[in-house]
Amino acid sequence: MAEKQGFVVRHMEPELLVPAKPTPHEIKQLSDIDDQKGLRMHFHMIMFYRANPLVIGKDPVGVIRDALAEALVWYYPLAGRLVEGPDEDKFMVDCNGEGILFVEADISDSALQVTAQHQQNSQFDLITACIWRARTRALDLNGDQTTSVVCTINVRDKGPPVLRDGYYGNAVVFPAAVTEARRLYDNPLDYAVKLIEEAKGRANEDYIRSMVNFMASKGRPPILRSRGSFIVTDLSRLGFSEVDFGWGKPVYGGSMEGERSATIIAHARCRNSDGEDGIVVPVFLPPPAMKRFEEEMNKLTALMPSEVIERPSKSLLKSTL
Repeated sequence: MAEKQGFVVRHMEPELLVPAKPTPHEIKQLSDIDDQKGLRMHFHMIMFYRANPLVIGKDPVGVIRDALAEALVWYYPLAGRLVEGPDEDKFMVDCNGEGILFVEADISDSALQVTAQHQQNSQFDLITACIWRARTRALDLNGDQTTSVVCTINVRDKGPPVLRDGYYGNAVVFPAAVTEARRLYDNPLDYAVKLIEEAKGRANEDYIRSMVNFMASKGRPPILRSRGSFIVTDLSRLGFSEVDFGWGKPVYGGSMEGERSATIIAHARCRNSDGEDGIVVPVFLPPPAMKRFEEEMNKLTALMPSEVIERPSKSLLKSTL
């Protein structure tokens, strides 16, 4: 959870930031995974850094601008434009080097302060299970209503199909853990954890091939979303917490979604004032539901491990809200 304080943001005029060196001008096709209708959106990220006395006087905007321009040399498709392909409703990337939109902004007064944090030793499955049950109760879903967690699973290390060198796209599948709301209410948390573990375990070679074939044959249908379902992804190991522009490692690097995070949540790394690493999971819900969500999470974090989950190999969430 986070505590908001007032601040004012002043935006400068947008500018196009191009790669620092010439890049190949070519057309790249999007894979069927990347071209899903459900992925045609912007995913907003934000990085927080502490003031560093060693770099006082250095212009952070100039440093970031130069670093991004250098990065675009290696990731030049990001500086291109989406264009329609020969097939209906199929996009490609025109790697034309036109650049990305860059907007300088100044923030005055106090900014966002993170006040709650999931410890690093909490497991992904356990944290997600806690959020799943607390969110379901917070939304007051009917006991017969279906609720699900769609897990975003990286399959780059799970065997064929082998990805070509230079492939820039996603290599993910979306297995889902599904149950009735009353089963989440009536069973210990271990039940939800097992469902999530089983869903992730289905992402084997056969599942990957089946999903890729399904996408191709069904025209890349959108990911199903509903009030009782949400998508979860783990950004904590993607390296956002290690991005150093000269001010050291960030306090937080991850999602800043608001409206869309009602159905998409992301695990990200966070550092507290003592420099200790942890996992933070932003969750956005309507105000009345958020109040109930906080109450449910407080109940879970107040229990002993044996009262929350049966298997001793899993640790209890030790975060405070």
